[in-house]
Amino acid sequence: IDFLRTEERDIDTLINGTLEKIGTFVDADRTYIFDVDHEAETLSNTYEWCSEGVEPQIDTLQDLPQEALPWWTQTLKNSDDIIIPKVSELPPEAEAEQELLQEQNIESLIVTPMISDNELVGFIGFDWVEEQEPWSDEFIDILRMTSELITTARDREQREQELRELTNRLNLAVEGANLGVWDWNIQTDAVTFNEQWAEMLGLSLDEIEPTLNMWEQRVHPDDRERVNTALDDHLRGETEYYDTEHRMQTAAGDWKWIRDVGRVAERDDDGEPIRAVGIHIDITEQKRQRKELEQSETIIQALSDAVYVVDE
Repeated sequence: IDFLRTEERDIDTLINGTLEKIGTFVDADRTYIFDVDHEAETLSNTYEWCSEGVEPQIDTLQDLPQEALPWWTQTLKNSDDIIIPKVSELPPEAEAEQELLQEQNIESLIVTPMISDNELVGFIGFDWVEEQEPWSDEFIDILRMTSELITTARDREQREQELRELTNRLNLAVEGANLGVWDWNIQTDAVTFNEQWAEMLGLSLDEIEPTLNMWEQRVHPDDRERVNTALDDHLRGETEYYDTEHRMQTAAGDWKWIRDVGRVAERDDDGEPIRAVGIHIDITEQKRQRKELEQSETIIQALSDAVYVVDE
């Protein structure tokens, strides 16, 4: 149950506690987790619990070359368990592994792979310093489930951390670029806006009704039909993005040119859109500069034509 509330607890503390509990439950002498570094092609002991009187090994089992344990590594990469009641009876191809285990006084062990996205990311092991009788299938299943549970918890904590970091970077980018962000619940027409979206129109979030209708009422009447057509085309899946340039009314009553870009982020089982997200970019200045450039080009062309007529 604790693994279902990992966001409330330190994942390292939770894993260490789990290794101790499961190790005690199966009467193991040592339980541990190794992580696989595919880029460096190494194995490193990252978590360990030892029963009383058993010497810890974690400090000496760092950055082990995978090629130094070829049978062990390949077995786990094939998603197979390593189940050894007697280390002395390991196959000849596991000679390197047998030597390492015997140096640690290990006589029996079980190792189950930790698989994420169809890739070996690590393994969880259980060691005994005395030879064990062959284990039952139910016993092995318990250890497999422990491995899968820890793998899932670590994946979720890592993804949540990556999501938090990505969100922080995105927020900084949005603030730095002064982007207005909108998030539209298509089924209810409720829309969430960020502060930059409101400030772009001279408003505060408190002054904005979080609905699609509020946005529609601020779009220039001459632009609404074109904007709605572009939006409907995208909602039907006819375009990859909704992308328009249109005017919106500010709190002062004047008009700003907005580049409005969005995309459906979620559809139901029938393909109907549920949620869309997008951004607003203030392009008023670019529009002004473009207009001035066009006017200048028109004047230059008129002068050129006039000179041509005089020359004739």
